[in-house]
Amino acid sequence: MKQLLTLSLLFFLLNGVYASSSGKLLSQEQMVSILVDLELAKAILCETDHAGHEEASQMFEAMIHIIYQMHAIKAEMLQKSYLYYLNHPKLMQRIYALVIVRLEELLDACNH
Repeated sequence: MKQLLTLSLLFFLLNGVYASSSGKLLSQEQMVSILVDLELAKAILCETDHAGHEEASQMFEAMIHIIYQMHAIKAEMLQKSYLYYLNHPKLMQRIYALVIVRLEELLDACNH
C-alpha cells in the first residue's frame, strides 16, 4: 500500500509536467510546506482501512486537490517546481531535510 501511495504521489506530481512551461517556481519554504502536507495525506491513507485500491486512489486525489487549494497553487506549478528541485540535488536535499524536521516536530507535538 505504501509503495502504491508513493507511486501515486509521483504520478500526480509529474503527470502533465509539459502542460505548462510558464510561471514562477515555488520557494523552498513553499515546497517544504506542501511536501509535509502530502506526506501527512499519505500517512492518513496508510492508517485508514480501505475497501480497495480505487477508494484509496480517489481519497488521495481529493486530498491532493485540497492541498492545492490550501496553498493556492496549481498542479503545474508544483510539478514544475518539483522537477526543478530534482534537477538541483543539493536544493532538494535541503528541502527534504526541512520536511523531515517539520514532520518530527509534528510528531513530537502529538506525543506531548
